[in-house]
Amino acid sequence: MTPKEPKETGIEYFSPDALHQEFTTGTTVRRIRFVSEWDRESTPRMRFQDPVQCAAMLTDITEAERRTETLPDDVLLLEIPVNEQDEPDILERAHKWVQATKPRSDEQSQVITLHGAQIVWCHGVVALIAKEDRLASLQDSIIHFTFYDIAIKKIENQVRECWPQFDCDMPLAFEFNEKGVPRREELSQRFQKVMSMKASLLRIAPHLNRAPIYPVTLASQMGERLRERGRLSDRIEASVEQIEVLERLYEMCGQRASEFMLSRNETTLEWIIITLLAMDTILLIVDAMLSLGN
Repeated sequence: MTPKEPKETGIEYFSPDALHQEFTTGTTVRRIRFVSEWDRESTPRMRFQDPVQCAAMLTDITEAERRTETLPDDVLLLEIPVNEQDEPDILERAHKWVQATKPRSDEQSQVITLHGAQIVWCHGVVALIAKEDRLASLQDSIIHFTFYDIAIKKIENQVRECWPQFDCDMPLAFEFNEKGVPRREELSQRFQKVMSMKASLLRIAPHLNRAPIYPVTLASQMGERLRERGRLSDRIEASVEQIEVLERLYEMCGQRASEFMLSRNETTLEWIIITLLAMDTILLIVDAMLSLGN
């Protein structure tokens, strides 16, 4: 996805001069990218173990990179250093920038204000307004939140894609017949996918429900506020409930398929035994007739 210049606001995405003029001196746009592999020369800003091992790389977006392709899981972070003398409408301008930059036009942005720091965010785009000495610590809170927000959203999309298949597979949970035999591998893969999604959510949950950090800091409070406003725990719970319905369906499909295959194998074995007995009987009859003839 190549960014386009926003026509509504006239705010450029990555130009340092334009950003400094629109906001404050020192305003920068950074890219948060989550990668599973990275060069030894690069230093990850943060590392994650669950649900997959990866690292968060934080890089500045320069004028030369303004047309660089943005990956679906990238997060654009606008950092605006402020002081008490800055203009009061800077939050409104940051909100316009997020609205113009966000990948989905139908998604509403959220605003969080806490102890002088302000965040405007939606999925994939964040604007951070804070004093310069607070930016680095708040970056960590944003990276931590966006990683799990993206991970949960991926699973939510996967669950949503499962429902049309659910309707097609539901009859096989009640009765499995010969027509369903070619679909056994397909049903097995869907069951594995469902279990993988559930395992990923259960691995994420402990990182969101951890005890508050003491002593309390602005970064820790902002992280809690982001998780609360993003409803990460509620979204995990809702997704797990849906996944359990899918899990139950494919467990029943697997049980019916196993019962059918076992019954079919038993029937085949019975016919083999009957055939062998019949052949043995025929041979005995033939042998007896030959004996009588002699």
